[in-house]
Amino acid sequence: LLKRANDMDSQANQLRRLADFVHERSVQDALMAEFKKGDAKVNLLHAALLLSKLDNVELEPAHYEMVVEEMAAEIRDSTPKDANATQRLEALGKYMFKENGYHGSRGDYYNRSNSYLNEVIDDREGIPITLSVLYMELGRRLSLKMAGIGLPGHFVVAQLGKDKEPQLIDVFEDAKLMTPKDAEDIVRSFGGVPMLDEHLEPVGNRSIIVRMLRNLIGISNNNEPPEVVLRYLNTLILLQPNSPQEHLNRALMHMRLKQNKKAKADVLWLLEKAPPQFDKQRLMQLYQRL
Repeated sequence: LLKRANDMDSQANQLRRLADFVHERSVQDALMAEFKKGDAKVNLLHAALLLSKLDNVELEPAHYEMVVEEMAAEIRDSTPKDANATQRLEALGKYMFKENGYHGSRGDYYNRSNSYLNEVIDDREGIPITLSVLYMELGRRLSLKMAGIGLPGHFVVAQLGKDKEPQLIDVFEDAKLMTPKDAEDIVRSFGGVPMLDEHLEPVGNRSIIVRMLRNLIGISNNNEPPEVVLRYLNTLILLQPNSPQEHLNRALMHMRLKQNKKAKADVLWLLEKAPPQFDKQRLMQLYQRL
């Protein structure tokens, strides 16, 4: 009876791993289908919710998409029909941060929940990039032209206009309006690098999702089992197949799980691509060891 119970436990674990694999692949397939439309046509809200679904099997993105539509409708109802862009922007900030208590996470910044857009919507707390995604998606539903700005170390938003310079907005700081000097200070403080013009360039939807995945990888590397990190790495490599660092990281995760055959595949990829930032001799030694 004990042997049979152990066998059943083993079979149950195998089935759970298979279920996890099937779920991961289904979410990744849905995400890749979204990006096949072309970056400009990607539904950023849906893509960000799909990332949340990687770790939340029961999550229904359609429910939260409806919630965001209802939020946008509430903001529209609070503004005059002929409200200009400035009035709509003010109404958006008031709705999120004064009336509904959205705020940047301070005491628990590195909790994975802050990277799940559904939990950010529910808990009204998040990190710069998730709060910015919600802010941008609400803004777009209010006919505001928004763009993500991927400053090193701190994600912000720009309101774009035809006849004026983009207005930078720090959503993490309750949608505080920023000057270029503020952005420069943030880059030096959080990114530890000098400000470059390219830092103020709007980033595409793929770049935003990739950055969200890298946040999850960074948070999980030391606190979660390798299986969790691999889930994010596999998804990121689908979106950015030619990223050498992610291939190396995935090889290391497979090594931790003693899955040397899978690790070898990534090391072989690195040897074939020969990225200049990696020592080819050391990669060959790792490959031979595997």
